Amino acid sequence: MNKPALQQTPDGFYLNRTPWFAFLLLCSIFALWAAAASMNDVLIAHFKKAFMLSDFQTAFVQSAFYLGYFFVAIPAALVVRRFSYKTTILIGLMLYLFGCALFFPAASTAKYGMFLMALFVIAAGLSFLETACNTYSTLMGPRETGTRRLNISQTFHRCRRLVAGDEHRRRWRDADFPGPAQRCQWRQHADCL
Repeated sequence: MNKPALQQTPDGFYLNRTPWFAFLLLCSIFALWAAAASMNDVLIAHFKKAFMLSDFQTAFVQSAFYLGYFFVAIPAALVVRRFSYKTTILIGLMLYLFGCALFFPAASTAKYGMFLMALFVIAAGLSFLETACNTYSTLMGPRETGTRRLNISQTFHRCRRLVAGDEHRRRWRDADFPGPAQRCQWRQHADCL
């Protein structure tokens, strides 16, 4: 006799086997939202220079971003409960895409407020994604290995360093504000010519 595809427990429904392709797609979403979250520090430096902002004004970047999480997490949980994880993930991806698209009109009009609105929409999408993906990765297989799947998914969150992590921040900072070591290297290169 075949085992049912779902295993019901008091915690919820678990799949008997992990669909690996779907699980890897879900893991890629973890890396996607981590890259967006780590870009805030880079944006702060560039906004400060482009709009000539004070430290107080640049704090609105972090505020706009994390207020998106604050206001949207509970509605995202209600969408999971009412519809499904898949619907919630799709809504999150659409909000994320829409927020990223808002950067184009914000850049063409050079309005700081539009950038903040775009960051809020991106964070709202990320709130949907985090609310659904964390739980969904746990449910995508047997209950006994749910914690392992969540930990594997969370390791993809650390892949953000490849896209927007400390190394890039350091390179951009050094390009904008060269230190004595960089100035010395440029002099040595000039002497060789």
